[in-house]
Amino acid sequence: MSLVAAAGEASRLGQGFVAGVVPRAGAIADADLANAVRGREDAIAQRARVLAGEAVQTGATWARPFGPPPVNPVVADAWWDRLATIAAYRDHWCITASTILGDEASVSSLHQAAHRYRARRAGQEAAILAGVLPLGTPSAAPAPGVVVKPAVDI
Repeated sequence: MSLVAAAGEASRLGQGFVAGVVPRAGAIADADLANAVRGREDAIAQRARVLAGEAVQTGATWARPFGPPPVNPVVADAWWDRLATIAAYRDHWCITASTILGDEASVSSLHQAAHRYRARRAGQEAAILAGVLPLGTPSAAPAPGVVVKPAVDI
């Protein structure tokens, strides 16, 4: 599978979430309410992209392991989506540590653990898209309690 194909496949996996961590609202019958919710989802996604861009531009410690954006526009777009997921996780849970996801011991709820899991997976996918990890690297632990040791400590 090529990187472009992998980028497309990975992007379909996150369609049920805004910025990779916030579940999308389901069908909403009221048109005004549906528009308001979609506007909020768009604002969350845009904020996550802006935060990811700022992290890369300023050389934030957490963003450095992912390297510069890939040259291929399709791969780069998928890479930015993954960094936005990490940025959304960090922003939502007020992570200020220099490590990518902060200290795992500070995870205080199942809700945060689920967000962290998705952010970790996004980080592994970003590293693959950037060429930091080989294409065949598992993108997440296949089951609870099974640990995948990536070359990039996410």
